[in-house]
Amino acid sequence: MKTTTYFSVAAVALLAVIQLAPVNRSNPPAVGDLDSTAEVKVILQKACYDCHSNETKWPFYSYIAPVSWMIAHEVNEGRKEVNFSEWRGLSEGKRQEMKGEILEKVSEEVGWEVMAEAITTKRKAMTIDSRGRPCGPIRPDCVSNWISKAEIPL
Repeated sequence: MKTTTYFSVAAVALLAVIQLAPVNRSNPPAVGDLDSTAEVKVILQKACYDCHSNETKWPFYSYIAPVSWMIAHEVNEGRKEVNFSEWRGLSEGKRQEMKGEILEKVSEEVGWEVMAEAITTKRKAMTIDSRGRPCGPIRPDCVSNWISKAEIPL
């Protein structure tokens, strides 16, 4: 019984101490946002921006170690892969490459399921019209249509 008590106290103490390890949860200013329709932007904001932009909404558990370390790592890796807050700072060639990768991700059956799940778990899946008003459920083809209009060589 004594060993279990010591182990429990040590585990709690360790969890308390690791909370002191600093984690960078910064959101640098956006230098150039996505050039897309409002509908596409809303979809990408809801499904992708938390990991792929400087507009991350950090959930409460991102402040609790060791989960905070994993979340910060995932966000940093996502921003390295594609950062929509720096979209206009990319060369046209790099933007076309990124659009091709986005099309590849969302064209996969799993890609749409992941996007839909990310959207619905964060907030109700609604789009906005040109005046910023909700106008109905998200059409899953609008992202691929936006990318297709960019004339990406496939």
